[in-house]
Amino acid sequence: MMGLWAKGETTASINSVWLEHNVTQNGKIGMNVHCDFHVAGMKGHQIECIAFFYDEDRERVGSSCVGYQTRNNKACTYDTSKATYDDTRWSDFCNFIPVEALDFKEGTHTYYCKVYIRDEDSNTLVSSELYPFEATGVAKKQTPQVVNLPDGSWQERVVNADGTVSSVIHSKCYSCKASGVCSACHGAGGRMVGMYRPYYTVCMLCEGGGKCKYCGGTGESLMYTTFDPSSSTAHGTNPYTGKTYDATPSRYDDSSDNSGSSSSRSSSKETCKYCKGIGYDVYPYLDGIVGMNIGGYTNQDGAKCPYCSERRWHQHPYCPHCYRR
Repeated sequence: MMGLWAKGETTASINSVWLEHNVTQNGKIGMNVHCDFHVAGMKGHQIECIAFFYDEDRERVGSSCVGYQTRNNKACTYDTSKATYDDTRWSDFCNFIPVEALDFKEGTHTYYCKVYIRDEDSNTLVSSELYPFEATGVAKKQTPQVVNLPDGSWQERVVNADGTVSSVIHSKCYSCKASGVCSACHGAGGRMVGMYRPYYTVCMLCEGGGKCKYCGGTGESLMYTTFDPSSSTAHGTNPYTGKTYDATPSRYDDSSDNSGSSSSRSSSKETCKYCKGIGYDVYPYLDGIVGMNIGGYTNQDGAKCPYCSERRWHQHPYCPHCYRR
């Protein structure tokens, strides 16, 4: 017997509690809290069976899921039933709670479940002991920060826990001019060639599909990037072409640039020895926030860059030494 309460002719007891994990109900994965309990002297009254959840510090687990939370946003699951006899037993009173309703900490931890039997006025008749179980929480997804870039494209940015920045850069496809059709065959997928014996040849760019290979027919160019501010390195992936790009910035040697640096900035007649007079950093940055903060040139995916000849989305911010002067 897990618990016993008595007042006058009313008694209540919990015989057992057991947890059933990885249960699916209405398309949601969660767990069932089963309870075998007995109430006497409450015929005709509503009885509530409610389960609360606690973390390793015995603090109540929170919840933001309507229908599985208390007034102060703590996780719970409950249901009620009427006692039909003077001596009523529920051998398997089951309450379900979805995993998404439990605000577990990131990582695997031990949690506890405790069941309370209450009357219709929310007075506790009896409660169980704490039942331990393990659960793994995942990091909460951040809402991406939307950044509008000067060239009309836009970026979704999320700062990760390790300090890196994950981005999705959306821009007008340079190859198809946002039409979504192959720029070589104009969507035909191929063409007839030969004067005497005409035959059909498949477009080598779109391989007969008629869609732009650089945007998958969407008219929008995408670039997934991960930027590491600590090393100023970036890794980019084009989801349509499958190409990956790894970039490491050039390192400037400032050891001999004391008075020479100031004189090169002050005189427009001198050529900057770092950018060779082009006015931009020669390193192609794959994280759009660099060019947005500093200013510079943005190259669209598929276009040949006039500064590095790369055909991918990237940016060249203004030269950090001459600032395009």
